[in-house]
Amino acid sequence: MTNRFNIITIGILAVLTPLIYLPSTFDFTLHPRLLLIQSGLLICSIVGVIRNVSLQIPQTIFLPLLIWVAWTILSIFWATNAIEALIQINRLFTFAWLGFVVFTVTSSQTVRTLYQCIGIAGLLVSLIGIAQYLGWAFHTIPTVGNPSATFGYRNFAASYAVLLIPCAIGFFLTEKKTALRLFWVSTALCLTIFLIYTRTRGAWLGLIGASIFAAIIWLKTRTHFQRHNSVSIRWYSLVPIASLIIGLAFIPAQMQQTGKFTFDERKTDAITTITTAFSPSDARGRLVVWQHTLEMARDHWLLGVGLGSWQFVYPTYDNGDWITHNAAPQRPHNDWLWTLSETGTVGFACYVWLLIALGRTLWQQIKQHPNKPETLWMFGIITGLAALLGHSFFSFPRERPGIMFVFWLGVGVVATLGNTPSKPSRPIPLRIVYLMSLPLLLCGLTLTYSHLKFDEDYLNAQQAWRKQDWTSVKNHTQAALDVGMLNYRVLLLKGVAHHQLQELDEAINTFQKLHKYHPNEGHAALGNVYLDQKSYDKALQHFRIEHNLYPHSSIAIENLTEALLKWGAQHQVQNRVQEAQKAYLEAQILSPKDARVYNNLGSTYATQDNFPNAKSAYLKSLDLNPKYARVYHNLGDIYTAQKDTLQAIEAYRNFIQYWTGDPRYIKIAQQKITRLKP
Repeated sequence: MTNRFNIITIGILAVLTPLIYLPSTFDFTLHPRLLLIQSGLLICSIVGVIRNVSLQIPQTIFLPLLIWVAWTILSIFWATNAIEALIQINRLFTFAWLGFVVFTVTSSQTVRTLYQCIGIAGLLVSLIGIAQYLGWAFHTIPTVGNPSATFGYRNFAASYAVLLIPCAIGFFLTEKKTALRLFWVSTALCLTIFLIYTRTRGAWLGLIGASIFAAIIWLKTRTHFQRHNSVSIRWYSLVPIASLIIGLAFIPAQMQQTGKFTFDERKTDAITTITTAFSPSDARGRLVVWQHTLEMARDHWLLGVGLGSWQFVYPTYDNGDWITHNAAPQRPHNDWLWTLSETGTVGFACYVWLLIALGRTLWQQIKQHPNKPETLWMFGIITGLAALLGHSFFSFPRERPGIMFVFWLGVGVVATLGNTPSKPSRPIPLRIVYLMSLPLLLCGLTLTYSHLKFDEDYLNAQQAWRKQDWTSVKNHTQAALDVGMLNYRVLLLKGVAHHQLQELDEAINTFQKLHKYHPNEGHAALGNVYLDQKSYDKALQHFRIEHNLYPHSSIAIENLTEALLKWGAQHQVQNRVQEAQKAYLEAQILSPKDARVYNNLGSTYATQDNFPNAKSAYLKSLDLNPKYARVYHNLGDIYTAQKDTLQAIEAYRNFIQYWTGDPRYIKIAQQKITRLKP
């Protein structure tokens, strides 16, 4: 009875997880779904303690899984941000534990039931997504890019679809009941149409690649298979299905809400999406990010940079090739490189070991039990896992609970269906294992719930930031921080709010705290605060860091130039003209088209009575800005010193013509003209 209760619990999770979301939080699908999964696993673990049974654990899958999880958790000790590493560990443990729990509670009889629950969820998700694409309904579901159904972004929904399509086909091929066969073929059909509508080429490629690989395996092992009575499909029945899919694929999108990331001109229809798949512009910067991530992995080849640390270390490798002043990737859009860079070759090897173990389990199942329907189930499940792994070369499904639930449930089911150990092993008492999991699950639940509360205030802070309501930004960010420092970006928002409210000391303290969590973020913002404080030395220090990180960024160059100009002016006043001159020469290299640079540089030459160089710099400034009044005044002083009266008078008159500032300076220029006239 207790085992049946756990199956029901996991089945409920399978239906609800991809459907729930909480619009009042920043990431409205991640933490609500993770909290639901962890709550269900806690129930399963408590029931597991009550059951008090023993079970043989197949080392083929769970040994590499255990070692991989252990090594990944160990990487927290060399991670840049231990809090982010802990957040990632919370997700990793949750899904690894899900796979283990599924293995302990399922049998070949209950696997069908679980996947029927997943099929129901998949059918609902696909119908919602199709309705969004055609503009029929569900346009009020929050999204950053439709059609996303309930996943918040179409790429995530596509990841879910590629996992389920092969599974649906596998169960369809072995189903005897007509109603269930109709259910599975409808699910596969709707998911395929929805997948086409998402225009997610990485998912398409992943599914096609996995299908080709599965076809090769099938052909090589076909001698092991005999015609099973339950497999009564006729290949000619695929013709109308394929025709229907092709016909529906050409229907243009009619979405009422597209979201922040809309289809671009290269994805207007399915054919255009395919034909532009390999154009250089469609890499969207991924190749640059991948190249720098490989450089990071090479430099940290053994241990990696630590779990969750990619986003903190990557800016030092980017050199401004992809990161801008207002956008920075949080992951490399490639789960394989993400794993390699954060856990090193050791962690990556353990991960690959686990995947090989899954493939080996399928191979053994085909050879030993070719006529069992469970073999086709496993074949479909692993094909779906392979499709997602293919898609993960171009995306980051590993952090999305709705996707990872199906993935790790599939791992547990494969372990169940392939649990035919060649050597008898000693059963492990599960009560002890479940007891050990309870405090970890409770800690994970607490962390996820805290992140949920944090995300509510963080979302409110972002909304206030868009309205430039700085007092609300400060209050909401502080409320989020009262929950915990769960996302370094909240400190960036809080520091900006303090700066806008002219609370400069508080802004400095906030940005300095930010650098403890992300050493490569917020230097420009802190530099601007120091500029307002007239602490030009400190401002220059942080603008140099920003410029070194992003040498091609126009914003970083402008900030550094501004700091150099003000720092130089300060030193010129303090009779440290040579230092000021060095600053202006550096600014000239950074901003060769900035008229202010040449004006200030000319002033340093004038202070040294180097009139030829001063005049040359002033004239260059006027070439860039012919209406730069201050330069005309300075140039007039140079001509006066050189006793070139006519040129001086003309320069002062130009100053009077273009000057729009304090009228007293016009009177001074007029007095100088009067003195120069014979």
